[in-house]
Amino acid sequence: MKAFCTHLIAFTLLTGALTGCGQAQTTTANHPATPEVAWLTDYDAALKQAQATNKLVVVDFFATWCGPCRAMERNTFADEKVRQRLADFVPVKIDVDKQAQISARYGIEAMPTTMILDSQGKPLATSVGYLKPAEYLAVLNQVKSGGTMTNSVTK
Repeated sequence: MKAFCTHLIAFTLLTGALTGCGQAQTTTANHPATPEVAWLTDYDAALKQAQATNKLVVVDFFATWCGPCRAMERNTFADEKVRQRLADFVPVKIDVDKQAQISARYGIEAMPTTMILDSQGKPLATSVGYLKPAEYLAVLNQVKSGGTMTNSVTK
């Protein structure tokens, strides 16, 4: 009987572990997780979408070799509140090495650089350097409320 109970407990633990394996348990029926940010990589398409939807464009100028850029990807862009707020914008990622002409147009010299544009491509706000989720939200909220901002702080 003792062996049977041990096997039953082991079986129960194993099947419970297998059924949850690989599944994120971060959602509930009342609070589904915000989907990943649908970043565009085509600058012109982002402007067209912004014009069609009457939204502002948020540009993430980054480089694959940039440590702070990767940290923003892991921390800032993974933040639930940031993902929710980015739904109010047309988000576009510009790899400065692959899209040098766009980076040059805006004078990008350091990464990461976050820039908010109107639907015609006019800069409304710029922030250079790593931004924590709360700092990133502050930039988005400042511009959405009608303000402009330039921040050249590199962290």
